Amino acid sequence: MHRRAGARRSRHEAIADDELPRSPSPRISRHWATWPTLRKALARMPEARREPLVLHHILGMSFREVGAALGISEGAAKVRAHRALRELRMLLGSSG
Repeated sequence: MHRRAGARRSRHEAIADDELPRSPSPRISRHWATWPTLRKALARMPEARREPLVLHHILGMSFREVGAALGISEGAAKVRAHRALRELRMLLGSSG
C-alpha cells in the first residue's frame, strides 16, 4: 500500500513558488504586505500539506475539487488543509 500511495502522489506536480497567483484572493488581499513572508512559509512546508492549503485557501477551489485534483477524498482534503493551516500559523508566528 505504501508503494501504491507513493506512486499516486508522485503523479501530481508540485506547486512551485512561481506558480502561485500574483495577486491573492480577496480573503487575504488585506494582508498584501505579508505575501512574501507567506510564500516563504509555504515553501518550507511539505508538499502533501501545502497543496490542499494553496488550492483551497489561496486559489479558491472547493474541497471536493481539491480532493479530485489530488486523488484523495473531500474529507481528507479538509483534514490536510486544516493541519497545514495550523502549521502555517506556527511558521508565521515563529518567523515574525
